[in-house]
Amino acid sequence: MGLLFPKRWRSISQWRKKAKHGSQDRGRSNNTDRGSYWKKEEKERYKVFQKDNRTALDRKELFKNTLRKAAHAWKRIIELRLNEQEASKVRTFVDQPAFTDIHWVMFVPTIKGQGTDEQQEKWLPLANNMQIIGCYAQTELGHGSNVQGLETTATFDPKTDEFIIHSPTLTSSKWWTGGLGKISTHAIVYARLITDGHNHGVHSFIVQLRSLDDHLPLPGITVGDIGMKFGNAAYNSMDNGLLSFDHVRIPRNQMLMRVSQVTREGKFIHSDMEENLPRGRHGKAINAHASARRELAANHPSKRGRRKGPTPGQGTHDAEAGGSHTRGRTRLGQSLVVQDEFDADQFLNACFDYDDLGSPQVSPQVSPQHSLQDEPQDPPQQPPRQQRRKPVRRKPPKCSRNDDEVGFGGGPTDLSLLTEYDKHMAIPIWYADPNDKEILAVNLRCIASGKKVINIQKPSRRTDRWFWDVVEASGLEPLTRTNFSVLDYGLLWAFVERWHTETSSFHIPLGELAITLDDVQCLLHIPIEGKFLNHGKMSRDEAADMVNSFLGVDRNVVMGHFAKMNGLHLKHSDVEDIYSVNHRLADKAVAEGKSAHEIKLYRDRSIRAFLLFLVCCTIFSNKSSYYVDVVYLQYFQDLSAVREWNWGAAALVHLQHYLDDACLVTVNQMAGYMSLLQGWIISHFPGLSVWAQDPIYSESMPRNAKFVPGAGHREPSSYRNSLDNIQTYGCIFSPYDDHRHVRPLINSCWFSGWLRCGNLKAKHLPERVLRQFKHVQGIPRKPDLSATPGMSLCEIDRVFMEELDLRMIAEEMRGQAVVSAWDHEPGYMTWFYKVSHPVMRPVQAPASPPRPPNLEVLIEAAEARNDPNMLQVCRGVRDEVERSLREGEAVEGTPVHGIMTDDKVGRTRRGGACKAHSSARRQAAVNVDKILSRAKGKAVSTTTDEPRPEDAESQEENEDVEENFSEEGEEEGEEEVDEEAEEADEEADEEGDDDGEEEVDEEADQEGEEEGVEEVDDETEEEMGEEEESEQPPPEPKKPRKKVTRVTQGRNPPRVKPPPVTCYDGGPSDLSLLPGFGKHVAVPLWKGELQSRYLRVMNNGKKINKFKICPKEYSWFWNVVNASGLETLRWTSYNHTDWGLLTAFAERWHPETGTFHLPIGEMTITLDDVSSLLHIPITGKMLDHNGTSCTKEDGEEMCAEYLNFPINKCKKEFKKMKGAHIGFKTLKDLYIDNLRDALKAERLKKPAEDVEFLRECTIRCYLLYLIGATIFTNKSMQYVDVIFLTYLRDLSLVNTWNWGASGLAYLYNYLDAASRPRCGNHGGYNCLFQAWIMAHFKTFGGRFVDPKYIHDNPYAARFLPLKGPKFPGEHRSALDTMCMDEVVFCPYEEHRQTRPFQDISWYTGWIMCGSAIINPHLPERVLRQFGHVQSIPRHPDVSAKAGMNRFTIADAFASYLTANYVTEEMRGPKVVCAFDTVPGYIPWLYRVSHPKILPPVEADPPTHANLEEDNVSGECDVSEVTKKVRADLRKALDGQLNLADALVVIEKAYTDLDPVDAYLVRRKRKRDSGEGTKKRKKKKKTTTEDAGTSSL
Repeated sequence: MGLLFPKRWRSISQWRKKAKHGSQDRGRSNNTDRGSYWKKEEKERYKVFQKDNRTALDRKELFKNTLRKAAHAWKRIIELRLNEQEASKVRTFVDQPAFTDIHWVMFVPTIKGQGTDEQQEKWLPLANNMQIIGCYAQTELGHGSNVQGLETTATFDPKTDEFIIHSPTLTSSKWWTGGLGKISTHAIVYARLITDGHNHGVHSFIVQLRSLDDHLPLPGITVGDIGMKFGNAAYNSMDNGLLSFDHVRIPRNQMLMRVSQVTREGKFIHSDMEENLPRGRHGKAINAHASARRELAANHPSKRGRRKGPTPGQGTHDAEAGGSHTRGRTRLGQSLVVQDEFDADQFLNACFDYDDLGSPQVSPQVSPQHSLQDEPQDPPQQPPRQQRRKPVRRKPPKCSRNDDEVGFGGGPTDLSLLTEYDKHMAIPIWYADPNDKEILAVNLRCIASGKKVINIQKPSRRTDRWFWDVVEASGLEPLTRTNFSVLDYGLLWAFVERWHTETSSFHIPLGELAITLDDVQCLLHIPIEGKFLNHGKMSRDEAADMVNSFLGVDRNVVMGHFAKMNGLHLKHSDVEDIYSVNHRLADKAVAEGKSAHEIKLYRDRSIRAFLLFLVCCTIFSNKSSYYVDVVYLQYFQDLSAVREWNWGAAALVHLQHYLDDACLVTVNQMAGYMSLLQGWIISHFPGLSVWAQDPIYSESMPRNAKFVPGAGHREPSSYRNSLDNIQTYGCIFSPYDDHRHVRPLINSCWFSGWLRCGNLKAKHLPERVLRQFKHVQGIPRKPDLSATPGMSLCEIDRVFMEELDLRMIAEEMRGQAVVSAWDHEPGYMTWFYKVSHPVMRPVQAPASPPRPPNLEVLIEAAEARNDPNMLQVCRGVRDEVERSLREGEAVEGTPVHGIMTDDKVGRTRRGGACKAHSSARRQAAVNVDKILSRAKGKAVSTTTDEPRPEDAESQEENEDVEENFSEEGEEEGEEEVDEEAEEADEEADEEGDDDGEEEVDEEADQEGEEEGVEEVDDETEEEMGEEEESEQPPPEPKKPRKKVTRVTQGRNPPRVKPPPVTCYDGGPSDLSLLPGFGKHVAVPLWKGELQSRYLRVMNNGKKINKFKICPKEYSWFWNVVNASGLETLRWTSYNHTDWGLLTAFAERWHPETGTFHLPIGEMTITLDDVSSLLHIPITGKMLDHNGTSCTKEDGEEMCAEYLNFPINKCKKEFKKMKGAHIGFKTLKDLYIDNLRDALKAERLKKPAEDVEFLRECTIRCYLLYLIGATIFTNKSMQYVDVIFLTYLRDLSLVNTWNWGASGLAYLYNYLDAASRPRCGNHGGYNCLFQAWIMAHFKTFGGRFVDPKYIHDNPYAARFLPLKGPKFPGEHRSALDTMCMDEVVFCPYEEHRQTRPFQDISWYTGWIMCGSAIINPHLPERVLRQFGHVQSIPRHPDVSAKAGMNRFTIADAFASYLTANYVTEEMRGPKVVCAFDTVPGYIPWLYRVSHPKILPPVEADPPTHANLEEDNVSGECDVSEVTKKVRADLRKALDGQLNLADALVVIEKAYTDLDPVDAYLVRRKRKRDSGEGTKKRKKKKKTTTEDAGTSSL
């Protein structure tokens, strides 16, 4: 310690000699009283380690005391030449965090791990001799454990060969670094390396902070102590500091360059060694000291008594801050420099003023760039012996419950069932104050390892069948698909609070629910039959022998791991390494032709390690989250017998064991298979949390694989309130009805008794949750009658294996089958609320539960009054109305018809209620499949008349019935009357009586009586859920109820809704067709807004045209590509598209009709257009994937299996593309690599299977690239979604998919978005869009015809469009003023011999591209494009019905001739003129639509801004030339002309206009190139400068 101890001691003999002379100086003889002298000397030495008064010291004295202890400890270590073990014991006497911990645990190992040999030779001797003192500066003020977010920069200056270390922001200041505040002279600084403007990520640098002469900060460095930390037992003995840099320069060789380096020229070079830079916190950055860091954190005084080992998920923050001293990790045996007596006061006073402890030290030469005035200051001195705050224990206040009170507040009042309720966490939650966040907002820490199973690299399912055949035969393979990477902690915590050990069930207001064996088999698909896992306690020797025999690991190594893990455990990473190493050895043995026995040995070891890893990360997940229990390895000894064990029961027992523990007051951690628990919650309570459906899920998979949950809320408060107020429709008691063909209900699910897993046992009581088995729930028997207390483990095994039939729930105990899913016997809810505590909070709980405790009393009272069952009455009304609609008795347009069709159709076209429409689908993405036919929305009127007043009144009268039964669906009896609404009415009535705000509406009451809608009282409402078998007599007349005008009090005043808009300027005046027109871009355009709006049109045509494809001689390639039906897409891509033209047409698109609205009528891109323009299939099955993309895990598997894309590279690509997407460049490289490998394999005559595999991968890469760059072009233009690879798996079936319809739906979807004002980019196949415009509109297509076009090619290949102006102003005016003769309605007549008309083009209904993109295709609206007279079409809702999902749409398309077909009668007569319409069509269009975008201009249009300037240029006077030609033509036409004279006149006019044409072409090119804009900008800039000069 050269800085702290300038005096040097050569050896221990010198120390003894000094001691000897010291005794002589005191006048003592060498031989007299020598023993007492040494005893006194040792006592004085070790007095420094006393800690009696440590808690009474203030921060300054505590820091000096620790400094003194650390110096003395190191002095003694060097003097006595102690070895590592002895030195570790001496260091424990310090017993406080000290600066030496950081120096040895972080600073020195970092140099050893990341420094080159030359750097180690330079820095390690200085560090080992303590001539420099180091710290570890990584954590920043704004970036705790986010290493990739560090802001400190290290910019290389090649001129001076130096790095410039700089802190650009306040948040980039290094913070909390231990040893930095007062002591350290050097630091390992983590900063972003920047060379030549390129950011190369975070790297480490050695930076000197203080001078070795006077210990003052160097220029440009701001360093200081962060001040007092909370609690005396915290890090107050450590000088945690702050640090910032102001362009500090360091030599280039002070960058630790073992992993990467920067040359003298500034070139960044990676080394060949494994990269170990920081990832996460560090990842593998400092493997040399990772274990030391863990030991450092584990040995903190506040953590003593805990199990040794690393804390799961812990970063290095504690170690970096100097959380404690590590044992056995110091550098010993070095020649350190110490002094005899170290004076901490003298050192502190000499180096800095300790009184200014909280303020940073700033170099006097250079001022910092930013101020740190808000740094923490020392608080006043704390009183002695301040006690550390203890964690909150959630106990109820003693005064909350009277001694005379029976039971607990909120229940139970009868403790015969929940005998251990006094220890349950529900008690403090019930009694907690509403603002007590320490109880109500506490977070449950859920320990899960499912993500490790997701991320582990798995063998290929195609090539490594030896592996997957065994894994699938074990019955555990589904566990690879049932894990969630994200858990909803708040949701899990809300359910854990309601778990009760006595009943092994969750207690909610609706009754009990539990995780049964049936849930396990449906959610996980693992065995629930067979022998229970019966392992017992195992010795270390037995476990080591088992690991050695079954996994091939050396016995001594295993024993070392057991000692390190303090038990029979192996780390997850170790088991994963065993699996991967044996897998590689097996492949190597096969390649080298080793014996079959050796190959099988490696394969069995690999499979055993994988299965052990799988079960310990899923069903046996423990609170450590980082090790596996070796005891489970015995069940994989015989791989053929793995399925014989009852893994489902083991998973349930293990989960219930942790639930029993987590529901207690003092526990805040939860383990077990968390994905199973969350999957069970989502299955039974789908509306309670955020989740999406996996797009590749099928019913053959485990039900857990269906869900992709979101993060949700970490606090359980909101979920707790939702469960307290849950209604019967919010719970699905039996969610597996559609899964029974995969997993039927078996006898084991009815077993009632004990389940077992090793020494753990749990109750399985299905009689308590009969509704989950679709039986009426009765009052169950006591749990002890089913699960006998004290039953031995052997007896539990015998009962399940031999007496299963006797222990099953008998038929008579199961009771009747339910009518409504929530049915229960009378008295059940009364009993349940007496023995349980179903509501957690008294404030948020409803005034009465869904089934009140006095239900039987109310039923008896209702029977005495002969009150009707209103539930049956309303159902009868509903059935009668449905029958009337079905038989045609209800006239269309009546209120009843409107309500019922609304309840069935459930959408308003762009009105916001239709989930089947594009805007809602884009918001809901994967939830489109959940659109039910019972979806509720506003009725759409098909007439042009305004709604009648009596219709609105009738709709109000039916409001109660509509609210209570709109979500009832096709099944009867799945809804209750909403009692909360009625109770709220009663409260409002009482408030109205008090405030005098009552209003009586007698007319409404009379109308209600006339219509037969009866008022009911509260008791009747509570009784409505119970169905009666006998018919009730009619009710007695009731007095009319008063209607109360409610007044919202407080901070939420009633919102005043603006009056509805019934018409718009320029149209439409009738909103029956376009109800969402208010959000259309035409509205602001008509007002003169958004005139400069244009769309950035996405086009990948250049990528396709530049793509180098296989030569024609590769028949294996072209045969498949031609047969796919997609090869023609190569000829239909354009290098340029006209942005302004496409923008002008997109502004006239209306999603409600799926057409363009033009002044001459509606037109659209039909399936016939797609067939003729692109020559791709428009028949077959439409693309039906779920959502818009697949998960990353499924995408990785598909890419590896079908594109030969390694999973590790695929993960990087997905991370780069931020989803399951492949960039076009990567896909092109894959195509080239697979093609090269296929040709090489063919040349080397490798097996035919390998050659065929590479060929198929090449073809798939090409086809995926082709469709991704054409018909499925997205807004990024950078990648293609991997989900489309699903349809390329079997290359022989590619042409069976309807690429034309799905591509058209994809384009429609982007046109929907482009019709909104805020849209800026336009995706889809815009080459198809442009080709359709040029084919149908003479003005835009006649000039761009390719002379090389032949009729065998797609019609789109006929055109060669140029790049037009991006602003659509000219095109808007042209479309507004277009005439009928400018449109070609049927442009493909001459092309029919190549592409004949297909009858599928008359399909009318929905077309789709997956479940998230669904749009209407309505050919009856554009009959002129099919050569028929255009009539007024029917409403779009009639053809494209709402409430359809991807399956019903696919069925409708397949059977389009039966219902979704434009019949001969609907088509009408053939046209005589191409633009023929029925009388009244155009007036109707102008009334219901907005065919013109711009308002009419009466005056002459404004001239071009620079028209005069261009004319003055002398090149061509356009105005004069055109006036002269017009005058000549008019003069010639006034006379009588024959044909010859007319030709002469026309020829002369043509010649005169030649210079005008040439001039306009030059002007267009100049405008497109931007020269005029640059010139104007430059001129404007010059003018500004001139103006400034003149002003000066």
